[in-house]
Amino acid sequence: MLKSPVCRVHLLGHHLCEEGGMKMISLDAAMNLMLSDNESLQATKAVNIDGNILRNKIIPFTTQYVNELHRSSNIIYLSIIFDMAEIFEYNAQQKYPWRDDVIKWSIETLHKNTNTGFARKNASHFLSALISSDIATGSKLIPDLIELVIESGDQFHDWISNLVIQQIEQVSPDGANHIIESAPKREMFSLDFCELLAAVMTREQKFSCLHDNTQWLNNKLRLTTMKMLIENNEITELIHSLLVDPESRLDHFTVCYKYLPEKAQKEGVEKWIRRLDRLKMCQAEHIKQFLKICAPFTVEQFDVMYKVMKERFERNHSLFKYLTDACPAWVKLRCSSIVCDIFDRLSSSSASTSSIIPDLTIVDWSFAIFEYILQCIGDENCDFLLTKLMLLLHDDNEILREKVIRCLALHATEKQLHRLALKDERQQTRLSAIDILSARIEAGKTPSSNEETIVGELLTDSDLCVRERAICYAGKLIQLGGTVGDNVRQILSCSMNDDDNNSFAKSRRELLNVPNSQSKSNSSDQIDGYDNSNASLSDLVSRITLSDYVNNDEELDCF
Repeated sequence: MLKSPVCRVHLLGHHLCEEGGMKMISLDAAMNLMLSDNESLQATKAVNIDGNILRNKIIPFTTQYVNELHRSSNIIYLSIIFDMAEIFEYNAQQKYPWRDDVIKWSIETLHKNTNTGFARKNASHFLSALISSDIATGSKLIPDLIELVIESGDQFHDWISNLVIQQIEQVSPDGANHIIESAPKREMFSLDFCELLAAVMTREQKFSCLHDNTQWLNNKLRLTTMKMLIENNEITELIHSLLVDPESRLDHFTVCYKYLPEKAQKEGVEKWIRRLDRLKMCQAEHIKQFLKICAPFTVEQFDVMYKVMKERFERNHSLFKYLTDACPAWVKLRCSSIVCDIFDRLSSSSASTSSIIPDLTIVDWSFAIFEYILQCIGDENCDFLLTKLMLLLHDDNEILREKVIRCLALHATEKQLHRLALKDERQQTRLSAIDILSARIEAGKTPSSNEETIVGELLTDSDLCVRERAICYAGKLIQLGGTVGDNVRQILSCSMNDDDNNSFAKSRRELLNVPNSQSKSNSSDQIDGYDNSNASLSDLVSRITLSDYVNNDEELDCF
């Protein structure tokens, strides 16, 4: 469906031009045309509508269309009229004879329980365009719009308050007082109405009704208006009433914070720190503001925040990131205890669920928090966490092991990866570690001093799958050329093994027969049919985690 009024009017104009003149089509035909699913080039290629088409084709046609509408009660037709009138208002130089009719219809449509939300939305959009293009006409509608604002207080959607905000300066004192007096009786919450109410209260300097929450049907409306008045207009006389209200939230405190005396600030901070586990009173974005506006906090206060919000981290791990961003020093100081807490949670989750079907929610948020910690403490300080993570490589949960491999690929030291590649009990872990080492060399990482020794041990390993995978690793090192490449080539030539199958031996011979100058493009980009020329670290890790490595002497191609 063509959602834009511009598109629909373009399509109508194109149709009328093709007809070569005024063809009086029926309302049904017009509706089908205007709601066409065929987004033709003529309907979408331009935003500005040709003035001649508007004057000579579209406006005369719509005049006939509107005349027939008097005899129709179909709300869809009426919605299309509002769309077309909106376009005419944005093209202010175009005059259309049925303007007074559409203004009257729009006001009638906006009355409660009169029409559908679709028609009311289109009517409000038309009136917004009218107010923008013709201030004088718009100001005449203010009394009607104020009555509509008051009348619509029990409706879910507020299509009208914004229309009054557009011309707030033209609202009379009586009209402003009428809005203020009606506010406590309003049932439904609307940000637009709160903004309107705050504007008229500020202009008239009338705030007394905000102090008594017992008068209000919707206390959220009252509290939000008070927040706007304090935040935007610095109406500090409302601070006490806002903060002592039983429904007061964390964002209300942060708005008032800078106006409070030091003692009240400290008391308020301590009070809200202990409430951070309450979802409705302390939304996530408000906690972020609290940490920024009310800083600095002590280490002890961060300890309390962490303890209070611990259960919330499982639903929203970004809350933990807010803590790490606010005080990286606290994370470094408490890293070991936080990591132990998370491992305890993972252990309790494994104990309460099948190891074959792990609790993915717990696994996901745990590793998200691990990542935040690693970003905060730096790779050089992450030995404790990575050592703990490597213990999970022996867990029966495959998904858990995959998460660990991804984390190690990003953060593990060469020494840790070497140890895994050489000594880990699981074949899959050893193969994964070799792939990570190979990918790092390909990405340009300088080999460590004992890299050649590690390759030599892997090429003579008792596990044939490990030897196969080590060929790729050796190829990446040979690509580097120089002393490293020569040494690895020498190691490769000496690493003969009676168990080597024909495929492995062929791969080794091909690698040894390639000159150094060509090895970068040919040596290990394709070994035994596996094209690794475009592999990146992420590609390799993805391949690692999706593969099902099996130590099977009958199927030795582990690529």
